[in-house]
Amino acid sequence: MTTDGKPRELTRNEVIWMYKIMFTSRLIDDAELRLARQPQGNNKVLFQINGCGHEALGVAIASAINPGDWVFPYYRDRALLLARGYPPY
Repeated sequence: MTTDGKPRELTRNEVIWMYKIMFTSRLIDDAELRLARQPQGNNKVLFQINGCGHEALGVAIASAINPGDWVFPYYRDRALLLARGYPPY
């Protein structure tokens, strides 16, 4: 936000960074889903809740808060954590 309370324009680099975070989050979700759907006995993931559709919200929150602000993520907040610098593994 600008000082007058209006939203500011995002730079090209900011938009690319946001897209990369959202895309990475979706790729991880897809990989978990593939692991969860393996035949019985070979399951590497026994419980998986997909965060598809929540990527943009997580990136937006991470972009709007300050670096020292606390967040209390839940299972669909992978994009928020990635945007805050947490590793994807």
